[in-house]
Amino acid sequence: MNAMHRGSQWLMNVRGALAVAGLALATVVLSGCATSRNIDSEVRSFGGATPIAAGATYRFERLPSMAQSPTQDALETATAKVLAGKGLVRNDSNARYTVQVRLDVDRVALDRYPFGAGALLSDRVVLASDGSLWQRVRRPLIDPVAYRHAAHIVVRDIAAGSAVFETQAVQEGPWSDTPNLLEPIVEAALRDYPQAAPTPKTITVVLPAASPGK
Repeated sequence: MNAMHRGSQWLMNVRGALAVAGLALATVVLSGCATSRNIDSEVRSFGGATPIAAGATYRFERLPSMAQSPTQDALETATAKVLAGKGLVRNDSNARYTVQVRLDVDRVALDRYPFGAGALLSDRVVLASDGSLWQRVRRPLIDPVAYRHAAHIVVRDIAAGSAVFETQAVQEGPWSDTPNLLEPIVEAALRDYPQAAPTPKTITVVLPAASPGK
């Protein structure tokens, strides 16, 4: 009975510790609101034959599929903010260029755990009904799922009908709060604008912590 009592107490301690650890991990990974985050995106960009004029005007262009996207308005707002910092001016009635921006979001099932085999698995010890057998059960503390956000931006010369700049930024990680990720991903995509950088590279943009009450 003493051994069983000690085993039961040990089980309670283990389960309590795992519950606390799991709650802390889930809070950090899933909420992402209490602290700033480094948003890493892999970026590639390409330039056309004709450079984009400084201070040029543009308007957004949407494909039919983009009109159905619930984040399209926010995506274009984030893009306009970054382009304004690059010297471009939005002018829907007198634009020299069109800007087409698309965001694809996918859930990605991980085929392995990032911290080594079993690192995200908890151990649960169960006493059998006859009191003579301990069984070890392994289960994930959090779902091994990542989210891939891919932003694709194309700038076209309206008169020439040709693309003059293209960029793509792909961000993959545990973050599912897409609205908060739009500006950091777009900023990474346009970091080198108007210069082209076709070799893939990782660009990190710091996403500040959310203000209290938001």
